Amino acid sequence: MLPTDTQKNTCYAFAKEKGLREIEEYALALGGHFVDDVEPVGGARIAVEEYTWERVPVDGSAHDHTWTRRGPEVRTTVVAVDGPDAVVESGLRDLVVLTSTGSEFAGFLRDRYTTLQETHDRIMATSLTATWRSAGLAVDWDKTWADVRRILL
Repeated sequence: MLPTDTQKNTCYAFAKEKGLREIEEYALALGGHFVDDVEPVGGARIAVEEYTWERVPVDGSAHDHTWTRRGPEVRTTVVAVDGPDAVVESGLRDLVVLTSTGSEFAGFLRDRYTTLQETHDRIMATSLTATWRSAGLAVDWDKTWADVRRILL
């Protein structure tokens, strides 16, 4: 097994060498590297989280070296590489949504312990988490992610 320090350094070096576009592609490439190039590794599980950052404005322009995180939403992927096979599970978490009116919660199942009253107009706030698997690896990861996010909203 490679030392954890080597694994960490490999992740950083791979990001610089390969570039960072879609986190799914990065995780597939990194998992493939560990399985194909490191003896005797036969399988790898790579988990990646992507946070949205924006440059801090300074005097009307963006600062070269200072960033702030934009919102709590996190894009995620977990790639499992087993020899020549790979499975990609994409997702998002902490997608916070608030509906100030027009939301209802009615017609739900009841049993003897139910005390919640039905309502047809209420405030609804939630934090969404979703994961999905894609059929195959020839996927437009960004488009799929954006489509799922749009559907959830």
